[in-house]
Amino acid sequence: IVEHPEAVAGLLQPLDFNDEAPLEMPERGEFVSTCYSPAMLPFVNNRRMPFLGSGALVIKRAVFDRLDGFTTACACAEDLDLILRAASEGPLWIISQPHGFAYRRRTGSLTSNHQATFEGMRFLLDQRSAGAYALSGEGHLINAVISNFVRPVAVDQARTGRLRNCLVLYLRLLRNSVRQQQIKFLIGLPALLITGCLRRTVRSLS
Repeated sequence: IVEHPEAVAGLLQPLDFNDEAPLEMPERGEFVSTCYSPAMLPFVNNRRMPFLGSGALVIKRAVFDRLDGFTTACACAEDLDLILRAASEGPLWIISQPHGFAYRRRTGSLTSNHQATFEGMRFLLDQRSAGAYALSGEGHLINAVISNFVRPVAVDQARTGRLRNCLVLYLRLLRNSVRQQQIKFLIGLPALLITGCLRRTVRSLS
């Protein structure tokens, strides 16, 4: 915090585990952190997107109060919404090593609630359209950040038979996916939709 007074929020990075892949504690290692513009989130060292969530968040009280805290409009993605709104205020500070906490993904958790997750992603897209994540001249990069979170949810909706939800997210992401040349998503998701429709038709006829 002393080294990066310009940062509006700090984010720890987790160790992921579940019942099939138990937690393995790594060596502590050196302290590694980076402070950068939120517009750079999809491109930091060409690695995967940093974890953005309230369980790992430290935010300046003045920024939190100015943004009116977490939204109550959705039960999922409210933390990502706050972080993206905070990103309009200044840089984010990512602490990548050592890991700050362990994140257990389990069946029945809120992130396993497919409908709530869909509604959270749709809320993020609505917020983006309303200009809630305003970064002057960097809108296309914020779109990339949001798309990186929404695309896997769209695929999950198709795989779990929620075809209408999947189609809604696909159409909302279509322009940005073309711009980002996400060929696998652009071609693969319609294939999943068609397969899901065929399976539903076969079941209705049998």
